[in-house]
Amino acid sequence: MKFFQLLTALGLVGAPCASAITVADITGNRYLSPLSRSAFTNLTGLVTAKGPNGLWIRSTTPDRSDQTSESVYVFSRTLGSNLTAGDIVTLDGTVTEYRSSNDYLYLTEITTPRNVHLVSRHNPVQPVVLGARTSGLIGGRDVSPPTKQYSGLDNGDVFGVPNNVSRISQVNPQLDPAKYGMDFWESLSGELVLIQGVTALGRQANSFGDQWVYGNWPVTGRNSRGGLTVTDRDSNPETIIVGSPLDSTRNPSTKLGDSLTDITGIVQYNFGFYSILPLTAPSVKSSRSPALPPPAGIKSNGRCNALSVADYNVENFAPNNSRIPLVVEHITSYRGAPSIVFLQEIQDDSGATNNAVVDANLTLSGLTQALQARSGIPYDFVDVDPVNNADGGQPGGNIRNAYIFNPQVVRLYKPNPGSSTDANAVLPGPSLRFNPGRIDAPPVFTSSRKPLVAQWETVDGKGNFFTVNVHWTSKGGSTSLQGDPRPPVNGGIDNRNAQANVTGSFIAQILAQDRNAAIIAAGDFNEFATVEPLERFVKISGLKDLDVVSDTPEVERYTYTFGSSQQQLDHMYVSPSIAKHVGRNEFEHVHVNTWAAEQDVASDHDPTVASLNRAASRFAYDDAAVYGKAGATSEEPSTFIVPNHHLTSASEELSALSVHMSQPIPGTHTDPIYDPASRVGNVLEPESLSRIGMQRIDVKGKSAGPGSSAGKPVLLWEVLSEIGARQASAPFLGMIFLGNSRGVGERVDKLLAVIKDRELAAPRRWIAIEGYCERYGQ
Repeated sequence: MKFFQLLTALGLVGAPCASAITVADITGNRYLSPLSRSAFTNLTGLVTAKGPNGLWIRSTTPDRSDQTSESVYVFSRTLGSNLTAGDIVTLDGTVTEYRSSNDYLYLTEITTPRNVHLVSRHNPVQPVVLGARTSGLIGGRDVSPPTKQYSGLDNGDVFGVPNNVSRISQVNPQLDPAKYGMDFWESLSGELVLIQGVTALGRQANSFGDQWVYGNWPVTGRNSRGGLTVTDRDSNPETIIVGSPLDSTRNPSTKLGDSLTDITGIVQYNFGFYSILPLTAPSVKSSRSPALPPPAGIKSNGRCNALSVADYNVENFAPNNSRIPLVVEHITSYRGAPSIVFLQEIQDDSGATNNAVVDANLTLSGLTQALQARSGIPYDFVDVDPVNNADGGQPGGNIRNAYIFNPQVVRLYKPNPGSSTDANAVLPGPSLRFNPGRIDAPPVFTSSRKPLVAQWETVDGKGNFFTVNVHWTSKGGSTSLQGDPRPPVNGGIDNRNAQANVTGSFIAQILAQDRNAAIIAAGDFNEFATVEPLERFVKISGLKDLDVVSDTPEVERYTYTFGSSQQQLDHMYVSPSIAKHVGRNEFEHVHVNTWAAEQDVASDHDPTVASLNRAASRFAYDDAAVYGKAGATSEEPSTFIVPNHHLTSASEELSALSVHMSQPIPGTHTDPIYDPASRVGNVLEPESLSRIGMQRIDVKGKSAGPGSSAGKPVLLWEVLSEIGARQASAPFLGMIFLGNSRGVGERVDKLLAVIKDRELAAPRRWIAIEGYCERYGQ
């Protein structure tokens, strides 16, 4: 009422403008107007903006409700030729609900306007400032959007299942603009607003130049680049898309985190989203620097104890692709020339030409040759051709998953490639029926990429591990997060759930035979980590999410920009035996594409790289031996034999147990086996151990030293049981695990905890563990 009283005091509103109906009566406090399809007379409104097909008017008598919009769109291609912003008019018309798709919300508008009378001109037109508290213009309220939930019909999770259990158009819920993002924007439908402190959320969203932004209001999920990342149950309803400017200017090209000039425009629901239609296009004030991220600090050292593994969806990659130089740069310069790269969307040798060609040798050899020219590394590749047009993607493109690898570091273990119609299986060992081979379980992977599974070994034959290259069903067919179905349709989720079951079960079969098997599953899962398919996959497979393992901040977990947010469709999961040895700085998403300008984009996905340096020497060992000195006394110091490298926190825990590791071993040399100051130890081979009276104990396995006998991989519990039995008859001080032990490949600190629980440790009694990759030590 304050605004109306102000206008009256200024003589801008006279008695003839008394209205039989108000804008709030038309818009109501729900999504659908209570007066839909009804004719009305004598509505008074202030023209706030004009468009090519109508104009927007604001009530001159606003109510005090946060739920009702005080502005409405008047649709007419003829009305307004003699009107301009600042005019107050009265008119008759009909209330209409319009939408162009059944999956969109309805837009409440006025159609067939008639009896339009001009009351006055040159009235002040002030925008509602978003992110601030307003009064008078539209009543008193805090105009800041909610930051968590979209709609009360989503049951707290916009990606919850099942999808599409209700529709806004059917329920027509009462608006709660303080709690739900869609309700907030609906309560401002048709309103002229001002966005200050504008931040761009990426490149232009479509060919029309629309772009997602947020303004100077509270947000959640903000990442270091200024974008907003999708996190658990939070997909950023506080954002809005900037549509086509009303004066026909064009929005600028933007990058993630760009700062834009203030935007004044109309809030309008268009093509599935709430948008702001600017009166004129904004401009870019500043951009973030550096323009691209620095290269990842993760590199392969070219030896079998240090593996760098990367993943990259290269987006419809075909021979002679103009993006080859950028992809090569991303792999060599930004990811440190990894030992293995999981690739998705490799097209056949004829690209998207639909001519029944399925072979991709030209595509992959062109890439590996370019990589060798840049890095000097003779990369090789392996893939399995799909059945023509059976795996989705561009018709004729025959996209598939593939690996490129450094043959100086790794190679396929007993290669036995499968064909496009061969379904892989886990055999005793564990091993694979086909290496490489595809996981297939019709109809689960119909029109979708089949996971490509391979078993590898390091070039010295000692390290052994499995990889699963994934590209699940896309989200095609999804509805807008701001659409009518609630929760929104998450396209392909049923297929991805089924694929999670099949892929996870395959991996679980490997771990069932060897719980310490080394497995890496990576690729484009087309899903978020906290949504049902990936939660199901983790539970079934037993793998660990490297984002969690490496403690990557939630808001930095993104590889893709879609709509209003940065999000993560690409993931890397590893088995527990690897996860135990991955540190905080050994996994990284390299944002070379999400940060880039349009002309610098190689793919719509970011690559990911992980260092498995400390895990590489424990990938799949077949030997174990325990060395100790029988009859040792508490006066004789214990010994600790480790490779020559900096130790982990486990060594600090050993020190905390008052273990005397700095004493020399009698009869060998005077140098300490372990130097607490430098945390560096000296390597001794088994022959040296036997010379000083250390006795070998084989524990259901074969020794790492000369004279090894065949046996099964050793399990940690078997070792501890054997140790306990031996200690009962002859105490062993300074027990040492040497050799390539798949089962004993656990972290030292975990082993110590078990020892303490079993009361196997005394002040001068300890156990150390180490895997060896080359001969007996690095």
